Amino acid sequence: MNMNKKHIKGRVMLKGGLQRGSVTKLIVSIFLTAIFSFCMLNKAAAGTADLLPAIEDDSSLYRSYEMPGHVILQFIVPPDWKELIRGSRWGPPTIELYPRDSNDFLVVLDITLTKKSGENYNNPAVIRKKVEEEGNKLLEISVEKSLVIQELKGTEAIGYYYSITDKAPKPGEYTYMTQGRIDTLDFQVSFSIFFKDRSAPYENEALEMLKTARQR
Repeated sequence: MNMNKKHIKGRVMLKGGLQRGSVTKLIVSIFLTAIFSFCMLNKAAAGTADLLPAIEDDSSLYRSYEMPGHVILQFIVPPDWKELIRGSRWGPPTIELYPRDSNDFLVVLDITLTKKSGENYNNPAVIRKKVEEEGNKLLEISVEKSLVIQELKGTEAIGYYYSITDKAPKPGEYTYMTQGRIDTLDFQVSFSIFFKDRSAPYENEALEMLKTARQR
């Protein structure tokens, strides 16, 4: 008789006392346990993923402008604003932004490279003083008798601005102007926002756009 198995009532008994039917049940049990464990691990991983913050690429929200030195200056510009870029390839450009179907406002961005040795362009106090000096020169043609200097701060940009009213605008000219400067790592943006209606959203939209300035 084969020492590894013997027949008992039509069933096969394997060496060690395990029956063939028991082995089958054991294999099935192990298989089901593995599937259950796999499902639980996937569920736990999914739950962990739900707790993690989503990482989104926001590059599509920005308009990019190439600067000297292969640097990109970016802003989130309202999608319906048109643009005109002036300047030479040797220096930063001047960017004009305006509405698609009217002349209700005009935003002019004059960009200067400020990464110069020995010049403290990036100091907020220096920026504020420069803005105040520029604004004081315009008080003689404005309704306002003094300036209210306000801070403009974004994630990567900081600056200051003021708003004035033209005391004698000509027909078709802009009545209001908001002007100032913001600074990024290597560039300073002098901006002028011209508009006709104080209650319109253009000034606030332009200021919010300036807050988004960043270098890449």
